[in-house]
Amino acid sequence: MRKSSKSFRLAFRLCSLVVAVGLLCGLCGCAGKVEPFLKLKVGAPVVYPESTDMSAHYFSSENLTEIDTSGLITLLFDENSSSVGVRVNGNSNSSKLWSALPEYNDGEAISDEAEIISLEIIHDSSRYILNSQDSCVSAGTVWHGNTKEGFTVNYYFSDMPSLFADIDVAASDEAYTQAAGDNILYKVTVCYSLRDGCLYASLDWVNLGNKEDVLVSIGFLEHFGASSSAQQGDFLLVPDGSGAIIDTACDEALEPVSIAVYGNDIGGNSVLDAVVPAFGVRSGNDAFAAIIEQGDAVAVINAAKARNSSTFNRVGAIFRITPSQLDGDDELYSECVYSDTIEICYRFLSGADATYSGLAAACREQFIRYYTLSSTGLLSAEAMPVVVNVIGQAKKDGIFGFNKKLTTYSQAQDILNRIKSKGINNVYLRYSGALSGGLDAENVRNAKLLSSLGGAEDFSALNDYAAGLNFNVFVDVSLLSGANLGKKAIGNLVESKTAYETESIFTKTGFAEELPRLYYTELSGLEKTVLSALEKFTDFDSTGFCVTDVGERLYTDFEGNVNRQTAASIIKEKISPLATQNIVMVQKGNFYALKNADIICDIPMSCKHVKSEGYVSVPFVQLILHGIVEFSGSPVNASSNSKAEFLRCIEYGAIPSFVLTNNSLDGSEEYNKIFSTDNWLAFIYNCYNQSSEVFADLRDSRITDHFRVAEGVYCTEFESTTKVYVNYTNEPVTVGGITVEALNFFRVN
Repeated sequence: MRKSSKSFRLAFRLCSLVVAVGLLCGLCGCAGKVEPFLKLKVGAPVVYPESTDMSAHYFSSENLTEIDTSGLITLLFDENSSSVGVRVNGNSNSSKLWSALPEYNDGEAISDEAEIISLEIIHDSSRYILNSQDSCVSAGTVWHGNTKEGFTVNYYFSDMPSLFADIDVAASDEAYTQAAGDNILYKVTVCYSLRDGCLYASLDWVNLGNKEDVLVSIGFLEHFGASSSAQQGDFLLVPDGSGAIIDTACDEALEPVSIAVYGNDIGGNSVLDAVVPAFGVRSGNDAFAAIIEQGDAVAVINAAKARNSSTFNRVGAIFRITPSQLDGDDELYSECVYSDTIEICYRFLSGADATYSGLAAACREQFIRYYTLSSTGLLSAEAMPVVVNVIGQAKKDGIFGFNKKLTTYSQAQDILNRIKSKGINNVYLRYSGALSGGLDAENVRNAKLLSSLGGAEDFSALNDYAAGLNFNVFVDVSLLSGANLGKKAIGNLVESKTAYETESIFTKTGFAEELPRLYYTELSGLEKTVLSALEKFTDFDSTGFCVTDVGERLYTDFEGNVNRQTAASIIKEKISPLATQNIVMVQKGNFYALKNADIICDIPMSCKHVKSEGYVSVPFVQLILHGIVEFSGSPVNASSNSKAEFLRCIEYGAIPSFVLTNNSLDGSEEYNKIFSTDNWLAFIYNCYNQSSEVFADLRDSRITDHFRVAEGVYCTEFESTTKVYVNYTNEPVTVGGITVEALNFFRVN
């Protein structure tokens, strides 16, 4: 009895100590919430302008004014709707007119849905949804003319447009401000210019009215190329995951989709996300690609089909100017506003180029031209690499969850030795969970090599061994997040520390339920963090880093007053020293982080939206990147269908990736089936061998076309000279006299 009582007292004191330490650490590390600029009750009144002239919502092709010409395209202006159109002259005396507003077709119901610009404004505890056609065009508060920047249109948005009835549209801003008083008044300036056969549309704004107003979002050219009908082959191209096409001629119902470029901000709730800030439309034999040049990090791309809640088939972007978070019944708004220019580039294609492959090629050229992507391509090689991701340490689930040693540095070396002995001569070894915290990673500034995995000597030996085999080692590092940041964790509008939960390979495969919980740190410290990473790994002869966070997550730093667009620019600039003497792997591959990336891991290999006849996943991102930067998707062996996952690598030109551990997380047979090196060595060799046979000489090639041949059969074309057919079906398929065996592929030169 006394023994039991003593044990109880000891356990009680231990728990008390843990709680006390936790409270102390919490107090020491408390960053504090950031005070919002404005609060608005959920369900606040919403005010819309009255539609007085429905014709202002449509583009009229009669009495157009020709503004400018560049190559085969001509910029036109419709004064009735204050909107523009672009006439693209084809190669066979044909032309296509693309307009910023839809054209009205006789017999169809008239709609007030379309506009050039929409503004969401908080004014006097109400939410105002204003649009350029009702708030400005119908009210007569629009000015247009040629300026040194291009053809310019000024829109004056107000909740009380009658206040400006006696003011000349060309009057000074001061005259408008004086007339506005405490009412809403935003001057929005749109500039159109033609350069190199492309249309550039830019937008700037200034608040000339009530300075307490908050501009929440701007919709810009959301109906460019919109139409109420479609013919066979027409589609909307959206950047959902790897990319998707929405078949506008298909009768299948589809709810409107919203895709957050570079994922959600803190407090965001979009289900779909994009790594690339681009979209497109095909209509008949013509198409256009739209690339968001400025404002991409605050953009959300919306698409809808005419058969559902929208009158038109359309895809376009809105821009979240003021970041916000929901706190119970309150919407909280920050002062970290985006206030710079918004710009979209439109590139036009016709004929055989009017495909999603052609749109990808147009985007690639634009990204190279403006230095988002490198102009230096890859080099061909004797063998394609494989990515082997080993896990060092991970935490088991449970209230007293403990770290489990899965692969030591010397065991990782043994895995490389066994891989090499199989005849695999090109390996990228990604080492996750190798530093403090394991998979619940510390920020690299605080992280150290784990002594439990062998320490510095064994880690150096691993790198030396890999270098002797001409293999590359990439150690996972977190630059902008960490599991235990203390006072370095930034607060937001709702919480004193900004945390996010991210899936690990074990939660994805069902061997863990608890998501690793990490915290964001201040963006101002990124430069020092990068230098810290370089300094720490200099002595170990490590060939590279796998940066796990900067290419996957983008956030507003509320404490540092840094909006997402500025954050993207900081990341792009500050991570460049990593690539000076090292090879850089970036996780997921948001495009702002790719300029200095050599390899992308975990790139999206499918769309997130449910696939169907009318919503088809396509390799839009891979079509842009192949030949410029290497990429791999999710680990093949972690898929429920490893054969199909490998075939997807062949179809998309991706490096096969595998995840292995030397020891088991839970000791189960099911775990060993997925992660044991013994179970996968032969399969890894086969994948390496087959992908090398197909792609070794195509590593530096651009993908020039991709299309479905038949149900479950796809063709990828490289540099218009080589085709690779992939058959996902259980039966052989004959294509043009060539038989592609079941669950196999075939290359044709």
